[in-house]
Amino acid sequence: MPNRYVQVHLVDPSHKLPVPGTKRLFPTAPEGELVDIYNPFWQALLKDGSVARGARPAPPPQEAAASAPQEAPAPAPAPAAASATHPSS
Repeated sequence: MPNRYVQVHLVDPSHKLPVPGTKRLFPTAPEGELVDIYNPFWQALLKDGSVARGARPAPPPQEAAASAPQEAPAPAPAPAAASATHPSS
């Protein structure tokens, strides 16, 4: 007999999914959590694509680099103040 509990994750991590019978939301972490796949609630979510079996795959390297926080550019140096010892021409 196959395992009744399987690991699932949210396909869209920005989705807020209340867990039935609790006062919490389904975790948005890539690993998700174990659920009872014989429960009609989880069966419906698996069928409609809201959750998927296993952990959420890591993004490809180019996407990971693009989504990484970028360093802010260094501030531009302040313009030099006019010197009182050199008269303007």
